[in-house]
Amino acid sequence: KKEKKEKTEKKVMMEKKSKKSKKVKKERPGAAEVNTSPGTKRHSGSERARTSPVPDTGTGSTGSSSSNSRGGAATPSVRGQSALPPHARVLAPMVGGSELAFRLLCRRYGADLCYTPMMYSEKYVADEGYRTAQFHTCAEDRPLVAHFCGNDPETLLAAGRLIQSQCDAIDLNLGCPQRIAHSGHFGSYLLDLADRPLVLRIVQTLATGLDIPVFCKIRLLETVPETVELCRQLAGAGCRLIAVHARYRGTATRRRDGPAHLDELAEVVSRLGTKFPCPILANGNVKSAADVTANIARTGADGIMSAEGLLDNPTLFDSLAPAAAPSTTATTQHATAMDEAGCSLGNGADDKAVKKLGKKLREVDRLASLDRELTPHEAAKVSKRGSLKKKLKRLGRADGATSTARRKAETGGGGAPPRAAGSNADDKVALAVEYLDLCDEHPSATLSSQIFHVRRMCKKELDMYQLLTECSTAQCATALRDILKRCADYIDGTTPFVYDPARDADAKEVADRRKAEVGKRKAYDSRMARKAKREGLAADHYVKLGRDPPTQADLAAIKLLGEPDRIPAWRAQFGQHCFGFHCAEGGCARDRACAFLHTDISREDPTWLQESTV
Repeated sequence: KKEKKEKTEKKVMMEKKSKKSKKVKKERPGAAEVNTSPGTKRHSGSERARTSPVPDTGTGSTGSSSSNSRGGAATPSVRGQSALPPHARVLAPMVGGSELAFRLLCRRYGADLCYTPMMYSEKYVADEGYRTAQFHTCAEDRPLVAHFCGNDPETLLAAGRLIQSQCDAIDLNLGCPQRIAHSGHFGSYLLDLADRPLVLRIVQTLATGLDIPVFCKIRLLETVPETVELCRQLAGAGCRLIAVHARYRGTATRRRDGPAHLDELAEVVSRLGTKFPCPILANGNVKSAADVTANIARTGADGIMSAEGLLDNPTLFDSLAPAAAPSTTATTQHATAMDEAGCSLGNGADDKAVKKLGKKLREVDRLASLDRELTPHEAAKVSKRGSLKKKLKRLGRADGATSTARRKAETGGGGAPPRAAGSNADDKVALAVEYLDLCDEHPSATLSSQIFHVRRMCKKELDMYQLLTECSTAQCATALRDILKRCADYIDGTTPFVYDPARDADAKEVADRRKAEVGKRKAYDSRMARKAKREGLAADHYVKLGRDPPTQADLAAIKLLGEPDRIPAWRAQFGQHCFGFHCAEGGCARDRACAFLHTDISREDPTWLQESTV
């Protein structure tokens, strides 16, 4: 009996060991399923939808920001095997829009990855002056993606090698739909099947020749299977991350087709599956933080790339980023200053209430100053003036203005309040001033770009106080600051705002004229497309004619001609470019609203201000 019992116990132990061994083998992943991103977990499509919409990626360049496991493993033949930078909240590349100062501003408010403006690879390699003028960065400007266009593998590789020590990835532009991309044969015009071998050769050349990862920014192709196949081919060639602008490629005459097709992108992501080696970024239809969360849940993408949304609100990602601990010292100093001034710090809810009531009261004052009979709705607003003032009085403020003592405590006796970097999320005017401060600290943005950003950030405030036209015509950064100061004084009640009906009428006239001029470009493209169709030619046949910009030598030759011969010669060679911009003294009077192309021949890339592509 004793021997029998020992045999039974031995058998049971052997069975347990066998089961344990089988379980370990079953749980051990294969080489293709290894996830090198620490602390991440694979999810099915339904599980992904239930995870945090924009997960915290931490700081530095380690790990993936995705809610699934895409991008964990590197292709064995790829040279740039370093871990991908965080990519949950991304500033898109914008010529004239994503320059250094604006990148730094977006980073302060939650963006964890930024792209440079588009740079021409050929010019970057050949011209040191172009490199100096186009690429600016600093220690705080990381992680950073250098965004290049081009169609020659070796030239792109040479450009990548020149810049790879100053950035964290190289991005190939396969999404630009602008006319200049059509004439230069880059961007979305490389996505035809005929160019697929070239595109894959470019990606493979960069992936095997650079020490940092290679990314691609693409657009949707005509069908979901085509887009899926493109993504798989790019990944197979060595691409490590793909940003998908969820609009179709368009043509030289049609670059936008309404809202982004997020449902189609969701289908692409679903078909690629969780084992697809590249993270996918969704680009399009983001105007608020709620859109970021909704788009991640809707598409299953690994991150959100935004352009237009961040131009309007650089703090778009602020509520989604990990909260930074407040500075105890700064808080204590501010509280002490307020106590000495005999003021109460108050709370955020009170401040917001004051701003809302002050805004309503200013609107009532504006209506009361109108020299006409008010509508019933307007009269009802004016009748509430007394109650608005009582509410403001209960909150300890008059007319929505900050008390003099509080203002002195916050400013140290005058000027704008000293704010910590990244603390102006709820104040668009202060945010614009913060951007201009960054422009002074890191000179990289032209005056045109500064005006553009200030207009986009503060459009509502500038329009309310009739400063929009003045902002658009500012002659220097100092004038911009003066406009913002006046706007801030109107908002906090330091200076009473007096509505000027004549000024408003002038601004409307200018806006209507510009709108009409901008429409001429579209009308021209449509006419040329119809003409080509009637003659049995390709739709973009006439759109191509006169597209190439003049050189300095061309301009010199045109100017040597007699007055009657100049314009005919210009139309024959450069019919789509503005004669006034290049040849008239003082330039083109229509400026950005001109229907013809304004191409600075010292930098032929169109700016985001001239042609928006998102």
